Amino acid sequence: SEVGLSGANDAQDLDPAASGAFRDGEGSGKPTLQARVAYGFPLWKIQKLELGVWGHRAWQQTDSPIGASGISDFDSEAVGLDLTVPLYRDLVWLKGEVWSGKKLSDVRGGILQGINTTTGREVDAQGGWLELGARPLKWLTMHGGYSVDNPDNGDLAGAATPGRARNSIWYGAVRGYFDPIEIGMDYLNWTTDHYGFGAGHDNRFQWFISYKF
Repeated sequence: SEVGLSGANDAQDLDPAASGAFRDGEGSGKPTLQARVAYGFPLWKIQKLELGVWGHRAWQQTDSPIGASGISDFDSEAVGLDLTVPLYRDLVWLKGEVWSGKKLSDVRGGILQGINTTTGREVDAQGGWLELGARPLKWLTMHGGYSVDNPDNGDLAGAATPGRARNSIWYGAVRGYFDPIEIGMDYLNWTTDHYGFGAGHDNRFQWFISYKF
């Protein structure tokens, strides 16, 4: 849906309620463009080492100028690099990604902060993740990793409400495959730093069972 309309995910509308009926992505009339190019070559006979480069570009427009900048046309863009490395056959592997961009709320970056409505400027952000995975049994996989989303503090300054300055997560996950049933358990140690006051911490446990048909 994003190819046809930017703002398909966050449905953002920064305009006052009385200013019009168009959401920001609809106002621009331009799509979100996305592309990824990757190269892989085999390791351990059939497993592949793969390196990818990706990017996205989108345009949004408000009915009224936003904040001190007086701007009503905003750009969203990002570039990223991803890597998958099979460390030992299909039993142990490493995956990771780094990215950087601005106004990334529609693609879940910047901790869902795309525009500082006080300054009227896009929020830059950088981040990435790294995960080690293992398959000790044919029906069992285990995963552990770290993820970070880090908006630019300078772009958060001056906002009417304190912004979320950094999300960092340590996590572990277990998956059991009993076709057609899958069972999963996750643990996440979540820390959110805020611009202007202290950090918040959360320990999250979750599990699921799914039936595939």
